[in-house]
Amino acid sequence: MTHRSQAVLYGSALFGLLLSGCHRGGDTALPSRMPNAQVHLLPAKPAGDSGEKLVRQAAEDQLTYGASFGPETAVPSALTQWTSVDTLALTGYSPGLVVCEPVAVQADSGTTDFGAGCGRWLHLSVAGLPQMGQTPLWSSLRRAETELTRTDLRLTPTQAKQLSTILGVTHVATGQITGTAAQCTLTYQLFSVPSGTAVGPALTATGTSTQVLSQLPALARRMAAALGVSAPTLSVPIRAAPSEFGLLGRLDWYPDDTLPAAQTHQLQVMAARLPLAGLFLVNTTGDLTDAQWNAAVSALLAQNPDNALIWAQIGFSNPSLLALARPQLTRNLLKYPQNTLFAAGDTWMLRLLKSYNLERRAAEQTVQNAPRNPDGWLTLASTISEEGDRLRWSRRASEITPREWQFLNAVYPQWFYATSQAVRLDPLFGKAWDRVAKAATFADHPRQADQALWKDIALNKADPEAYAWGLQMYQSKWNDDPLKLRQVAQAIAGIAYPTVAQGLFAAKILRDNEGIDGQFQSERQALLTTLLARTQRAIAANPGDAQAHYDQAYALSLAGHKGEAITEYKNVALLRPTEAQSYFDIAQEYDQRERAVPAIAAYRQGLKLDPASAVAHYGLGWDLKNQGQLSAAEVEMRQAVKLAPFYPEAHAGLAQVLATEHRGKEATAQMLQAVQLNPSLMPAVPELCTMLDEQGRYVESLAMGRRAIELNPGDGASMDTMADDYLHQKLWANSIQMSQAALQVNANDPVAHENLGEAYIGQGRKEEAQSEWNKVLTLDHGPVAQAAREMLAKYP
Repeated sequence: MTHRSQAVLYGSALFGLLLSGCHRGGDTALPSRMPNAQVHLLPAKPAGDSGEKLVRQAAEDQLTYGASFGPETAVPSALTQWTSVDTLALTGYSPGLVVCEPVAVQADSGTTDFGAGCGRWLHLSVAGLPQMGQTPLWSSLRRAETELTRTDLRLTPTQAKQLSTILGVTHVATGQITGTAAQCTLTYQLFSVPSGTAVGPALTATGTSTQVLSQLPALARRMAAALGVSAPTLSVPIRAAPSEFGLLGRLDWYPDDTLPAAQTHQLQVMAARLPLAGLFLVNTTGDLTDAQWNAAVSALLAQNPDNALIWAQIGFSNPSLLALARPQLTRNLLKYPQNTLFAAGDTWMLRLLKSYNLERRAAEQTVQNAPRNPDGWLTLASTISEEGDRLRWSRRASEITPREWQFLNAVYPQWFYATSQAVRLDPLFGKAWDRVAKAATFADHPRQADQALWKDIALNKADPEAYAWGLQMYQSKWNDDPLKLRQVAQAIAGIAYPTVAQGLFAAKILRDNEGIDGQFQSERQALLTTLLARTQRAIAANPGDAQAHYDQAYALSLAGHKGEAITEYKNVALLRPTEAQSYFDIAQEYDQRERAVPAIAAYRQGLKLDPASAVAHYGLGWDLKNQGQLSAAEVEMRQAVKLAPFYPEAHAGLAQVLATEHRGKEATAQMLQAVQLNPSLMPAVPELCTMLDEQGRYVESLAMGRRAIELNPGDGASMDTMADDYLHQKLWANSIQMSQAALQVNANDPVAHENLGEAYIGQGRKEEAQSEWNKVLTLDHGPVAQAAREMLAKYP
């Protein structure tokens, strides 16, 4: 789960990889092995090659924006081969561990919580050791709880065996806690799984709760030694009280709801001296400013510079922070190449940096380090799916060349295979079934896609995200099943969600997928009516319930009642006067109503509380630009870029400010960076096309224009720019063709007529050119008409 507003900055959009297309025939069962004819994607590595020099031309071309930039360059000149995904296997053994919470036996509630906190400290300290190469993500433990139908991991040895299938670990440690704070005993036993064979003797700490705490490092060393780590790096001494460990034992393993303010404050205080508290802090959606959250992350990395669980969990939440700490991550990777968590973090970071060739290597390494871990296979699957996405660039099947299909027909079976491996390893993994449904759709297996989607829904009936792909998959561009499409929409709208927040997420999913025809509008409005009734009852019962006011504000916004939504957001701000997000919400609602002045005031009030919010600086900069305050807008946009260098909208916003200030080269550089970060960012792509044309970079402008038209086939302005690009290269026929395309979009486009005249004169067709320029004079009275008059005077 991405943290707070950072999700807006760095997270991929829910349907970022969804493409338009059609079927190409064929349907098979989940692949147990890849078909040999379809696995060869890129060439085998030459002998002695380290892997870093074998660069995929497709990825690198998309970074250079050179003369050959565009989707067609994504196919290497000779199809070469990455490692076939069905041949990936464990490259070298290292253990993977889960330390479960101890089962309470004749222990009071306080001691039970204390024991759970001890178990979690042991898990972070031992399972997070870099030598534990097959340890799963910290957040994956929540999935284990769900699949075991539990709310904790206080497991017996028999129950813990199942973690081998769910998480792919080689070992588990189960324990017991007995007694009271005055005299308690904590006992752990290490087991290999799935065999259940005990490893080494039982490990025991006994005495007062304070004395047990002091014995935990020694117990951790003995546990690590039993797994072959003779000199583990532990965070010692433990500078915390038993009561603080009790708090850490009461929290969810991976809390995803806002914690009470008092608990959040306790974690902040503890995080400076106890890494476990810091990890819980960065995994919550507590009321932290972005600055506080970033500080907690920095403290964690400083306290535990080689703890793989910490590095991977931060990368899972916000990979940009790994990019900023890349030298240390690189050192860890070189020192511990068999650690799957370091490899996964590296994969996410490289994906963000768009180092695609290295990302594929890292994703493969993630699987090879822990081939029984379903999450690793999904990480690789995501990397493979984006390889196809970058080539296809949202084009329909009819627009893809045979050579490109050759590439895609190699990518899609690998994607399908990787997702299928995840559900083979763990058939109860709902998210993996969702990924199978998507991969099967692209790989042309509609029956498997249908089965996988409903399997996911069956496993996660109350999770709105389980239904999301179905709102795409059954549309005409894919499986074309209106009956099932309506069934999915009605199902997601008809759930009695445990929390209003889940229902609001479902309403947003419906809105985001209903398209311009509003095909799910009735379901969305019915759901919102139900949710608004719930929030109104909650507010009536407790007018001071800030969360209920927030839920009502968001529901009103989704329902299109912007004025009422602002009123409710103001109520939230009154109840939470020290929370910056309350003011940012108000500002964003004003932005949607194009009321810049009150939005500016709200942004500034929020930024006093959270000056590290890149999203807020961007929003403020945009409103200042629209008010003509360009110097102030530039300051805000530059601050957004500084705080979030991988935030494409911030670079685009800065580019627009610079362009308004007539600083063309600087503006082009910033817009180029925005499009590199997000090649589908609109309107950045057509704006970059224009900027490149104005800079005289006509070939690059043409490539951007093609991309703009792919994203918006009716973009006549980009067609005009491309026609101008062709003119400057004296490609008269191409310019004529593009101008005629622009006139099909708008027959009264004066720029298209003017360009057409110049192309005709280039071909020596003087009368036709004069006719076009005379048309311009009837359509325009500004600069375009002036250009036409000059051409008529030049060619009387």
